[in-house]
Amino acid sequence: MPKLFPRITWGDNTFEMDGLTFIQDWGGTAENREACFPQFVIMKSRDNVEDYIRVLASATRGFEDVLELGVMRGGSCAFFNTLLRPRNHLAIDLVARQTGLEALAENAREQGRKLLTVSGVYQDDTERIIQLAEELMATPAMFDLIIDDASHDYETTLRSFNGLFPRLRSGGIYVFEDWGWAHWGGVWQQPDDGSFHRPAMSNTVLHAVLCCTGNAGTIISRIDVTPVSAYVYRGPAQLGSEFAVESSYLARGKRLVLL
Repeated sequence: MPKLFPRITWGDNTFEMDGLTFIQDWGGTAENREACFPQFVIMKSRDNVEDYIRVLASATRGFEDVLELGVMRGGSCAFFNTLLRPRNHLAIDLVARQTGLEALAENAREQGRKLLTVSGVYQDDTERIIQLAEELMATPAMFDLIIDDASHDYETTLRSFNGLFPRLRSGGIYVFEDWGWAHWGGVWQQPDDGSFHRPAMSNTVLHAVLCCTGNAGTIISRIDVTPVSAYVYRGPAQLGSEFAVESSYLARGKRLVLL
């Protein structure tokens, strides 16, 4: 049965949900745009938000334990916390910014839930992330939903995925945000852009696709892809700390040529 989520009321590049107002801005002004609780700046389009609602509402499991890599202005964190009402919600970022999430965390505490945001943490410092999660949960760190909206760098994203995907419960979802940036128009196609000569984040998604078919769905059961997000579903296989998605599938002795 589909999950029941709070109602969303859409405006002009804004939406409201459960008393919060989300200002949609994914341009160069987003980082410095002023917003004060109960307002949040969210770098997601309506299509992106509605895709998340569709996917999460139809999932086979609940989302009691959530991890986010990347906080930015806090809008996505506020959106997922309000939408899912997780028991434990950890969000990390390397850079500290004004977000308004402190007030939301207090609201969560009043409801018997935990929301913790921590800055100064690299997304691929998976040992530190797991330690923070275990301090928050007071149990071994396992998650139902992990959202990577951090560096969008291939090698960093790959290390994060390899270290954290084994911590996802069977049926849980690992999301790559903006996975296809290297295939969009604009500055990403210009040789003078700083990201032009780096491997594309999409290579991580290609590894996941090959892992899915190469292991008959036992490690990755399926992948749903939209132009912005890739939703990777955890299969039932037991995985250890040695997991590496790039070497998890047979390829006739060949290697994936990185885009």
